Amino acid sequence: MITVKELANIIENGLNQTLSNPEIQFKIWANAGEYQKPERTGNVIVHNIIGNLRTSASSNDANNVLVMGTNGLTLEFIVPIIPPRTNAEQTAQELQKIVDAQYPFIEYIANAINTYFQTAKSMIITETDEEGKTVDYSVAFQAGVVVPSNVSIAAKFGQAITITANIQVNFVQGGVNSQDVAITVDGELMPYQSVRCGRTAVAERDVFSGSDISKCVVSSTVFAIDAEYPTANYAASRSALDYLLKGKPNTAHFVNVKWGDDNEALYFMCFNTVQSSAAGIGVAGLTVSLMEIVGSLDVFNVPESYMVVRFDTDGSFFLSVSEKVNAYATGAGVVRLPALTSTNIDPQTVEYDDETGTYFVTMVFEKAVTVTSNTPHTVIQGGK
Repeated sequence: MITVKELANIIENGLNQTLSNPEIQFKIWANAGEYQKPERTGNVIVHNIIGNLRTSASSNDANNVLVMGTNGLTLEFIVPIIPPRTNAEQTAQELQKIVDAQYPFIEYIANAINTYFQTAKSMIITETDEEGKTVDYSVAFQAGVVVPSNVSIAAKFGQAITITANIQVNFVQGGVNSQDVAITVDGELMPYQSVRCGRTAVAERDVFSGSDISKCVVSSTVFAIDAEYPTANYAASRSALDYLLKGKPNTAHFVNVKWGDDNEALYFMCFNTVQSSAAGIGVAGLTVSLMEIVGSLDVFNVPESYMVVRFDTDGSFFLSVSEKVNAYATGAGVVRLPALTSTNIDPQTVEYDDETGTYFVTMVFEKAVTVTSNTPHTVIQGGK
């Protein structure tokens, strides 16, 4: 099982990296610990901000296969009001107790804690069970902003204030945490609040002679993504708003889905439905669905940042690109192209140009790259 001591060490290391001050260090005890005096090395003193991490709530799922659950933790720090003297070069201004009627050292420490916890953290922790086997746990935690108490006199600390952070920890044995599910649209991460990926079967039904039971066979499947996320300046939000307000259908986007460390797939998709929500002083949100798209540029269109190239060929051909890029070929689907490596494109269908009497394949690249091929090609859209 994951122990509070392990989480205390992880949070302590993360806070010290965020604060990035070798003379001021966080020291977090699990449940309870002994007061640790400032340590002196030559003319420099390392002052410790003492914290206590304890369990405030616990809910373990009694699953018959997996160990999983949610724990509530409380992290409390005792922070002195007066900035500690840690070296002889500190000025009187740096050591002021009050600046503009505020305690600057309290704000300095609180800002570091809030900065560390402003994004959710996820990781894999490996434990050894009672039988000596190693077990991986997917662990994620998040916290709200710190809650300060009133200034008081504390033993060994003098005038100090208690700062509290409430942390929620989710863990599952050998599982995939939601923080490890990443979806990108046009190369930018989608900061979703919730996401659902689904694949629906298209079934053909039939009833055999002498039977009143209908049976079916799956003729195809349909993949779709449903997501909710806030309105902001990133690709998934900009594209959804453009579709919502302008109504231009069949605009294709490269969508990459990464589900944990071992599962990843690339799709060529367009927005199906987009709904917006805004109320009070909350952040305006979007609820969207994406579906796979297929066809030629006569059917769909692409963003201006994409590059479109026409290859004059009646079958397979080779090409290489100057840098890694996602691409889509009509009749061949999506492909990840490595940089400076010759790649064979084998489309199942090609298009015919009535005016020139030639066959061709159209390829869409996620960004502008330099293309080299064994067949003549023309850049239709330059991209960015």
